[in-house]
Amino acid sequence: MISIFALIVITTATVEKFILEKKYEYLKGESSAMFYYNETKLKEMKYFLKMGKDLEEENKKLKEKLKKERKSPIFLN
Repeated sequence: MISIFALIVITTATVEKFILEKKYEYLKGESSAMFYYNETKLKEMKYFLKMGKDLEEENKKLKEKLKKERKSPIFLN
């Protein structure tokens, strides 16, 4: 009777260890995938931020050019 109980305890512990190892491997893979996804999104965000700054700079230049053109004698007539 005692040996059957011990066998059940050892079997349960072994199955639990196996399940926890598989869960750990799965979560490690998911973590790596999420890290990669976040890194790619961060790179995209930096790219769009740079594009936005470039567009803002270009917009400023065009506004200044337009102001200068409006002050020119052509527009005063």
